[in-house]
Amino acid sequence: VDVLLEAFRDPGSTPGASTSLLFVSVCDLARWMIWAGAVCLGSLCPRVPLCFGCGMGRVAWPWRGVAWPWRGLGRLTEVPVSRRESHLPGPPDAPDGGIIIWKPRGPSSRAVLDQVQRQLQWGGMGHCGTLDPLASGVMVIIGGAARRFQELLTVHDKTYVATVWLGMISETEDAEGPLSSPYPASPIPPLSQIEAQLSHFIGTIEQVPPAHSAVRVGGRRSYQRAREGDRTAPPARSVQVASIETLEQESSRLRLKIRCGPGTYIRSIARDLGQQLGCGASLMALRRTASGDFDESMAKRPDQVGPADWWPLEKLLEHQPRVEVDAQQAVRLGHGQALSLVDLDVSDCPEEQSLVVWSEQRVRGVAQITREALRPQRWLAARNEAAQNESARRELDRS
Repeated sequence: VDVLLEAFRDPGSTPGASTSLLFVSVCDLARWMIWAGAVCLGSLCPRVPLCFGCGMGRVAWPWRGVAWPWRGLGRLTEVPVSRRESHLPGPPDAPDGGIIIWKPRGPSSRAVLDQVQRQLQWGGMGHCGTLDPLASGVMVIIGGAARRFQELLTVHDKTYVATVWLGMISETEDAEGPLSSPYPASPIPPLSQIEAQLSHFIGTIEQVPPAHSAVRVGGRRSYQRAREGDRTAPPARSVQVASIETLEQESSRLRLKIRCGPGTYIRSIARDLGQQLGCGASLMALRRTASGDFDESMAKRPDQVGPADWWPLEKLLEHQPRVEVDAQQAVRLGHGQALSLVDLDVSDCPEEQSLVVWSEQRVRGVAQITREALRPQRWLAARNEAAQNESARRELDRS
C-alpha cells in the first residue's frame, strides 16, 4: 500500500510502481465489466438467476476490495430453489370453520396440525386443546373466523380413557420417562381401596402439574426447565374433575374413564393416586374420546381428510350457548352498542356468560351477559357486512 501511495505522488520515484498500478487498474476495470454483465444478465433474464462467482446468488460489489477476475470466471452458480421461490404466495387461509381429527399416538399436536394443513393445502389453522405425543384421541382444528371462538371451544369438559400402571414410577409421570419400581415393593391394593381413594379426586381439587409439562414457570415452559435439570414443580392450580369411573383392573394395570375440565393433567391424577395408595403409579396410555360436544365417532384420520370434511362455522358452533337477535340488533352490536336484556331470551343464562350471537341463521360474533345488558365482545365484521349486503339484495328482489 505504501508503495502504491508513493507511486501516486511520484510515479517515477518507485521502480515497478507504474506496472503495479497499471495491473491493479486493469483488474478493477475487468471486475467492473464482469459485475455489469452479471447485473444485465439478471435484469434481462429474471427467471434464470445466474451470476459469475457469486457463491449463493449474491453479486459481489466491486468496491469491497480487489477481486481477481479469473477467480470464478465462467463459473455459473444457481440461486437455491427456496430463495428463488420465496416471492411466491403461501397457501390460502382456511375458510371459517373447523374439522375433528383423530390424533394418533406418537406425533405432537403441532405436527398433526401441520399435516392437516399440508393435506388440505390451507394455512392459518389452530387447535383447541393440546395432546401429549404419547396420547391419542379427538383433536378439534379450527381456521378462519372460528379462531375468534377458540376460547369457547376449549373450556368444555373432556373425556379420557387412561391406563395407569400401579407399582411403577416415572420421572415424566408417563411411559416416556425412565421407569423404576419402588424398593421394597408395596403390594397392589384391592379395587375397593383404589375406588375409595379415587373419590377424593372428584370435584374441584388443587393439582400440581407435572414438571415435564407446557405450563409456564417464570416465563419459560416447565419441560424446558426440567430438561436442564431443574425439577422444581410448577405451582398448584384449581381444576375440575366431573367423574372418575373404574373400567377394569388386571393385576397392576388399571383402566379409568375420566371426565374433567380444561387444564387437568391425567398424569398428575395417576401420580397422586399412587402416592395415596403407597405403591406409586404412572400413566402408561391415554386416549381422549370426547372434547366438548365432539366425540371419536366424528373424527377423521389426518392423512385421509379432504375439503369435504371441513365443517362450516355454523355447524361447528351449533351446540354452543347462543342468543338470537334480529338484523337491526345485530347492527347495533356490531357498532359496539349494548342491548337491553328485556328484548332478548336469555333468562336461563347466568351473568357474565359468553354467548354466540346468531342472526338470520348465521353466526355474527360473541357477546357477554352483564347485569342489565348484552355487550359485544368479539364481532365478525366481514361476515356482518356480507350479511347486510345479502339482506339488501333480498329487499331489492322483493321490491
